[in-house]
Amino acid sequence: DVLAARDLEYKAWAHVHSLKSSLDEQSLELRVKTAIEAEAISQQRLAAAEAEIADMRQKLEAFKRDMVSLSDALKSKNEEIEAYLSEIETIGQSYDDMQTQNQQLLQQITERDDYNIKLVLEGVRARQLQDALLMDKHMMESEIQQANASLNFFDMKAARIENQVCLFGIFK
Repeated sequence: DVLAARDLEYKAWAHVHSLKSSLDEQSLELRVKTAIEAEAISQQRLAAAEAEIADMRQKLEAFKRDMVSLSDALKSKNEEIEAYLSEIETIGQSYDDMQTQNQQLLQQITERDDYNIKLVLEGVRARQLQDALLMDKHMMESEIQQANASLNFFDMKAARIENQVCLFGIFK
C-alpha cells in the first residue's frame, strides 16, 4: 500500500510537475506573446518617436534658418537704428546751430529795428525842424515883403517929398 501510495504520490508529483511545466509553458507562451505584443507596441512607439524626432529636427532646422534670417534682419535694423541715431544727432546739432544763428539774427533785427526807430525819430525831428524853418522862412518872406512894401511906400513918399521940396524950391 505504501509503495502504491508512493507510486501514486510520484505519479501525482509527476502529474503536478507536468501540469506545472505545462502551466509554465502556457505562462511562458503568454509572456512571450505579451512580450511580442509589447515589442510591437514599442516598435510602433519607437517609429512614432523617430518620426516625431525627424519632424522636430526639421522644425529645429527651420527655426535655425528663421533665427539666422531674423538675426540678420535684426543686425540690419540695428545698423539702420545707428544710422538714424547718427542722423538725429546731426539734425539736432544743426537745429542747435540754427537756433544760435536765429538768436543772432533776431538780435541783429532788434538792433536794426532800434536803429530804424532812431532814424524815423530823427526824420520826424528833421521834418519838424524843416517845417519850423519853412514857417520862419515864410514869416521872413512875409516880413521882407512888408519891409519891401514899406520901403516902396517910403521911397514913394521920399520921392513925393523930394518933388515937393523941388517944387517948393522952385517957388521960392
